[in-house]
Amino acid sequence: AAAAAPFAGALLALDGGPEALAVGEALAAAVGAFAWPVPGPGRAAYHAAAAVVANDLIALLHLGESLATHAGLPPHIARPALVHLARTALDAAAAVAPDQSLAHGLTGAVARGDAGTLQRHLEVLETWPEGRDIHVALSRQLLALVLDAGLLRPAQAAAVDIVLDSPG
Repeated sequence: AAAAAPFAGALLALDGGPEALAVGEALAAAVGAFAWPVPGPGRAAYHAAAAVVANDLIALLHLGESLATHAGLPPHIARPALVHLARTALDAAAAVAPDQSLAHGLTGAVARGDAGTLQRHLEVLETWPEGRDIHVALSRQLLALVLDAGLLRPAQAAAVDIVLDSPG
């Protein structure tokens, strides 16, 4: 049971013939996971999705920890605080109904259309150009998400867009 615990709720992407799929589904059920067929052509996209969400999150946590320690927080305080924040954000995303945009679980400067706060974030990130580039790219994705969900007024979105377009 302890060995199966990390798989509880996980997705196991399956590929193969009917017999292999049946075995995979049985194994998934045995460890509390669920299985879904993801045939050959879709496997790279599935693995990329997993890498973006799992591995890239660690890179973002590292960037956040670097910024927090720059602000004066020791790593033993910064890391648990940022991991807690990440869990809170993931819980908010999990609470959004599947037929709604993830924008409904979003908080922060872009979600509020707070261009001034976003500008200050980017100014701090000037000392970490790659971190600034990452934040700008992700903020553009968030802006598109909140716009598509109709959660920002056009003037707010335009102000955020101007900040994101400013040279770094």
